[in-house]
Amino acid sequence: MLLAAAFVAGSLGTAHADRDHDNHTISIFTPPLRGVKFVCATLNASNKTLAVVINLIDETGVMFNTVTQSVASGQSFDDGPPVNAPNGLATAYCRVDVSGGDGDDVRVDLGGFQADGKVLQGVVQGH
Repeated sequence: MLLAAAFVAGSLGTAHADRDHDNHTISIFTPPLRGVKFVCATLNASNKTLAVVINLIDETGVMFNTVTQSVASGQSFDDGPPVNAPNGLATAYCRVDVSGGDGDDVRVDLGGFQADGKVLQGVVQGH
């Protein structure tokens, strides 16, 4: 259901955040983008350190990449060098799981690129 909500939200140009009240964890989704390479980046806009998990996922639910890190206040974190889609051109979105904060504490960007590094569709944001 969340995956469907993320794609519906993506088609409207907005992100979707879901809170797990028991564990104080939120998930932030970007709208999907087409690309050959992808970069998902986060910014901690809060005044505290947050535990962040970045997941890059294709439209079928296959996870390309997952990275985890504690991110200090005011710092950014991304999933490393551009991640290649396993089968070339793909549609993907970014799901960022944040522990210790809420949807106002983190900004999320996803960029979709061609093989030569040129922007294919631009950058979309979740927050």
